[in-house]
Amino acid sequence: MKADLSQGSEADRRYAAEDIEDGGYFECVPELIEGLKDPVVAVGDACATALVKLGGEEIAQQIVPHLGSENVRLRNLTSEILGTLGQPAVGVLIEQLQSPDRDVRKFAVDSLMMIQSPEALAGMVIALNDTDLNVAATAADGLGDVGHAEHIEVLSKHLEGDSWMQCAVLRALGQIGGPVAFERVLPKLESNDILVKVSALKALGHIGDPRGFLPLLNHCCNQGLDLFTQEAFWALARVVKAHPTYQYGSLIDKKHLECLQIVLGKGKGELRMQALTTAAHMGEEALSYLGPAFSYVEGELQDLLIETICALNPSNIDPLLALLESPQSGLMEKSLALKALSTCSSEGMDKMWKQFLASEDEEQILATLNVLGPPILPIPFSEIKHLLSHQNPLIRIAATGAAARFAKDEFAPSLVAQLNSEEDDEVRQAIDNALIEIGNATTNSALGLFLSSLSLDERKRALSFFGFSDPKEQMDKFAKGLSDENPEIRVISLKVFASLKQITIEQIQEGLRDPVEQVQVEAVRCLQALDNPQGIIQFLENMLKQKLSPPERVKVEIAQILSGLHGFPVAVDLALLLLKDQSTWVRIEAVEALKKLGDPKALEPLKNLVDDENSALVEAVYSALEELD
Repeated sequence: MKADLSQGSEADRRYAAEDIEDGGYFECVPELIEGLKDPVVAVGDACATALVKLGGEEIAQQIVPHLGSENVRLRNLTSEILGTLGQPAVGVLIEQLQSPDRDVRKFAVDSLMMIQSPEALAGMVIALNDTDLNVAATAADGLGDVGHAEHIEVLSKHLEGDSWMQCAVLRALGQIGGPVAFERVLPKLESNDILVKVSALKALGHIGDPRGFLPLLNHCCNQGLDLFTQEAFWALARVVKAHPTYQYGSLIDKKHLECLQIVLGKGKGELRMQALTTAAHMGEEALSYLGPAFSYVEGELQDLLIETICALNPSNIDPLLALLESPQSGLMEKSLALKALSTCSSEGMDKMWKQFLASEDEEQILATLNVLGPPILPIPFSEIKHLLSHQNPLIRIAATGAAARFAKDEFAPSLVAQLNSEEDDEVRQAIDNALIEIGNATTNSALGLFLSSLSLDERKRALSFFGFSDPKEQMDKFAKGLSDENPEIRVISLKVFASLKQITIEQIQEGLRDPVEQVQVEAVRCLQALDNPQGIIQFLENMLKQKLSPPERVKVEIAQILSGLHGFPVAVDLALLLLKDQSTWVRIEAVEALKKLGDPKALEPLKNLVDDENSALVEAVYSALEELD
């Protein structure tokens, strides 16, 4: 095993380390330690694992010299092994705290932090006094991560020295937390050292003691909009989240609210979020100072603003009403004010909605329409319907959007009436979308399927034709539509029955006898709604073998239907029959069908067409031949 570990292949070296580990062969420890230097990472890791498994202080003594190695991987691996060895390595590591090499001392601290036993923590306390700031700061940070309240006092002794060490201690106190840590950190809020002050702000945020709320807020008011303000509001947000029921409002005065207003107006990104989070705990008086936040365009900030207002639960909503009525307020401000009203308060809102919708202020109307939707009740049906024909197309679009969000059948007749007279394309599209929303949301599934199966212009005619009545009456109207004198209505009626999967062979046959070619084409298309491939093939076979050949467009549709009937030999035969048609268009579609059906028996008939005069046909044939080959 020793030979394999030092001279074997990569696999042999790795397996040798594993065998030594399994066998507990302590006599191989020197070879394992040498194996830590192996250039293959997997071999070095296997040796490290074996050393940890063998364990003991003796191994710690043998590997600890490598903490001072110039080989970075070896040094890191050694520190990790010592930390994983645990308690047996503590004494060895504490001895290294006296090493003249500061890197050795630092790595010793890292390993002690991994062990976390009382003796290991005691070693880290010793390292707080290291002459090298980097080592001492590492020990302080480590105690912050794994230390306890009992370490607060010893850490606090280093709060008057070098600023770098003070920052590390403040970070540690913030991590440990508790009332004593808060009392030690708070005075550092007044430090003249920028780094120390920022570290104190962060520490107060981590500690989250509600006693820090007022000092932090005062700090914001005294400093203006700068780095410290951003850090202070971050800390404030942490405090209020940690203690949301604390009576912060009793600590607030006007200067704090004015400071909040400035931050909300001039702050950026994350600072705005922290300020809104803090404002939610500053009492209902804060509502009057949230004005700048109503101009935010970011959806996340808008949602947080609404949450903030709801958390304030104001008994006086006059500030929101003032925003709605102010000529200086834009559409966004008014929309957010209305959203806040609807989300946070329901008392008397039904009257307010009607009042706002009847306003002469068009922006107020738009804002109201933009906000209206579930779960707002009762629905102001008549007011919204009235606005569907407003002279301002933006209001017509907004009213249509509100109707779509409510998705109630009661809006449909008014939408249909407006659709028939509407000249603005954007409004027509909005109405069309609203009708689809209503159709898909109601219990009348026929309406939803019908609306989604037709083009916009067809829907306009169809909606005019059948209106909005009960499903049975609608279907009776469409049954009559199959024989309507208007061919467009006959086409639409066929589409509806096909979309609803209620089309019958008899209806398709009647459509094929129609004198208008477009009706015949639609009748053939309806075959695909039968969900009976065998029946479709039989129907098409009968059609194509009649002495009276169908029109060209009908045969094109037949070819396209055949292309989807995989696994049916008769479908190939019918496509080959269309391949002999006089119409080039029909023959091209027949070629495409044979290509998709993929039957080799189409190869010879297709090869006979490669010399055809029509280049488009020849191109389609070559493509099909390539696919079939």
